[in-house]
Amino acid sequence: MEEALRELRSKNKERILIGFEEVPHARGQRQRTISMELSGPTVGDILDKLIVADPRYTYEVTAGSVINVLPRMAKTDPTNLLNIRVSKFALHGKFLLQNVISRIGDYAPELGSHLAKKALEHAARTKIYPGSPGSILTGGMEPQIDLEMQNVTVREILNSIALYSVKLSQEQPDGFPIGWKYEFIIDPEAQTGLGGYPSWNEF
Repeated sequence: MEEALRELRSKNKERILIGFEEVPHARGQRQRTISMELSGPTVGDILDKLIVADPRYTYEVTAGSVINVLPRMAKTDPTNLLNIRVSKFALHGKFLLQNVISRIGDYAPELGSHLAKKALEHAARTKIYPGSPGSILTGGMEPQIDLEMQNVTVREILNSIALYSVKLSQEQPDGFPIGWKYEFIIDPEAQTGLGGYPSWNEF
């Protein structure tokens, strides 16, 4: 599914924005293959065929025209981190949106608190403490960001970041919008205390 969606996005990166939430899977698990051939299809035609080919997924188009491709029960899953509601999300300053996506827990307080709580609970049980976060991208040309939202889910925040990237791309001739991807690698022994490892990246 990921490769098919990347191929779809490559057709028009300026207008096709995708938020992809991958079905949780174990590390190294073989992915389903998708094969199709369409003549002159619309984006909707392609998406319809993709979810027929892999019925674990569904899709929806947000009010801002971000295409969310997600597991069928994702929005009703109480353990899904993207369903965590954030009372206030604010970015005011110079940021790379790719960094914000990959470290969303640093910017969405309720998500960050949840991640920290689960990791500490796991450490208290096992006496094994998680390592430090990974590095972040730097380029010296971080754009000014002014984005503020209230009472939104993590998924809605990611969609708004994607839409904000459209605005930035219009101000920077060599830039283009970005989408997002959420992945959860299942591992019952994960030091996160979540039963696996979550990650967020640009798409």
